[in-house]
Amino acid sequence: MSRKARHSPKGRTLARLERVVTVLVEAKLIDGASPPDLIERLQRMEETVRETHRDRQTLQVIESGLRLLHDANGTAATSPASSCEPFEFP
Repeated sequence: MSRKARHSPKGRTLARLERVVTVLVEAKLIDGASPPDLIERLQRMEETVRETHRDRQTLQVIESGLRLLHDANGTAATSPASSCEPFEFP
């Protein structure tokens, strides 16, 4: 599966989503400043990407953010990815 070009509408949207996730996770880890429900929001984003876009890179950014936040909080990951079979890409 090839990645959509950044100049395509889908590519720009996914790139923007990746940047938003990165900024939010960094803000939480560095400054402690983030929405109180950041983990739940990321889990919903992950589910949406899995169901609609199926973009590996975006999914990886979200999953990495979730792992970092769970590690920082000392909690186990509870994202949908940890409780289901591996995601298959066509």
